[in-house]
Amino acid sequence: MASASAEDYKNKGNESFKSGQFTQAAELYTKAEKLSPDDPVYPSNLSAACYEAGDYTACVGAIVRSWKLLSVGSSPSLALRLSARMCKALIQGIRCGSVCNEYFRENAQILAPME
Repeated sequence: MASASAEDYKNKGNESFKSGQFTQAAELYTKAEKLSPDDPVYPSNLSAACYEAGDYTACVGAIVRSWKLLSVGSSPSLALRLSARMCKALIQGIRCGSVCNEYFRENAQILAPME
């Protein structure tokens, strides 16, 4: 039996995401990202699943990882989606208390590349 590829995990994650199984989708996207750590699509998909699951801190981390992999001008639509999701994740994280001023201080170096 052949081992699953990153694309296989992404496709299974997409199925889970579409059926509302966001935690399962996040697990599958994490596996895809581990197999192909240089592709910004996998952490981007992971960020969407984490957002929908309410894990805003993990969402922000995945967005930053995806953002760092984008080359200038390579995917304006992905950059736009990541930017919008970052704003929404930070707002929701602040509302629910998972993201606070201390989070920003501790993660300033991580968030700086998004400027």
